[in-house]
Amino acid sequence: MGKYGIGARVQDWAGDTATIIGKRKGERQVRYDNPLYCQDGWFDKDSFTVIDEPTTASAPVEQWVPKVGDRVIWAGKWNPSMYTAGKEYLVHKERGSTLYVTDDTDEQNHSWDVESIRQNFTLVEPEPALEEKAAVPPAPDFKIGDRVNWTRVRGEFDGSIIEEYDGGFYDFKLRATNGNHTYAFKHEVEAAPFTIEAGKFYRTRDGRKVGPVVHEPWHDPQPWSAADGNYNRFYNEDGNWFGDGTEHVNDLVAEWVEEPIVAVEAVEPQPKFKVGDRVRIARNSRGHDWLDKHIGDEVVIKAEDGYDECPGWSFENHGWWWPTVDLDPVTPSSVTLTLTVANENIADALRTLADNLAA
Repeated sequence: MGKYGIGARVQDWAGDTATIIGKRKGERQVRYDNPLYCQDGWFDKDSFTVIDEPTTASAPVEQWVPKVGDRVIWAGKWNPSMYTAGKEYLVHKERGSTLYVTDDTDEQNHSWDVESIRQNFTLVEPEPALEEKAAVPPAPDFKIGDRVNWTRVRGEFDGSIIEEYDGGFYDFKLRATNGNHTYAFKHEVEAAPFTIEAGKFYRTRDGRKVGPVVHEPWHDPQPWSAADGNYNRFYNEDGNWFGDGTEHVNDLVAEWVEEPIVAVEAVEPQPKFKVGDRVRIARNSRGHDWLDKHIGDEVVIKAEDGYDECPGWSFENHGWWWPTVDLDPVTPSSVTLTLTVANENIADALRTLADNLAA
């Protein structure tokens, strides 16, 4: 049964409806909906029946789904070393169902799932009045070869070249002008200002190398010229070839950066041995003390041995195999015999012996 409290909706025996606007013991003051009836009249409460009006269901509250770009505040339900209660952070990266949130250590590699972010962070709601003014243009889409600045560390990596798209935890691998490398997230990278300097080479929009650039003020407003094959082209200050801002494959878009020359350590060719060769064990690259006693031994190769990273050989009448790098070839020494004999048969025998020793 409904309550006869102030504000309750009631209906009398004739079916007319009213609202209770006052109450005293056993009676209720009501105001009928129909103005033709007496208003603000007192009646016995039993003259009315409370109307159980349907309640309007409240609209479901839309649940926050964290996403890249959300600015969030650490709620401080617990005290980790990398987050500070009340401090603002950025959801900066997504890998599958995992989101990454910046932190106090600048490592930026702390991963969270959606529910954990909802439990431990609160969303920073932008003020509607300032939202348009504070709108940030979307980050440009960089590609390999673009010259950029790394905003996390200013100085050394200003003007770095995007060397590759990392595709792992970070977005880009950057190479500084001094050859050093680093890895960066997309939101940490900004386009480096492009300026033309005399004597340098530049990359065209379609990837060709042109230059060196020469400054020729008489050709204003395109005072920069650069050799491009059999042509000498002129450019304005921002590298545009047409001069009116229209993009063309001949436009200069970045300074040309030569690939670093990687020194390759010369590897001394190993002697080529075969089964039956006589070799000398000259070294013990494996470092086993008990093998040192065999250094200097001359042995005859019986079969290939070892493994892919360390090929070697096994020998006749020898219990151990040896890596090829530890072996030196044995050059047969010539044997010269000077014989003075009277008996021809003995001379022939000695000649045969000498030939065998020299073989």
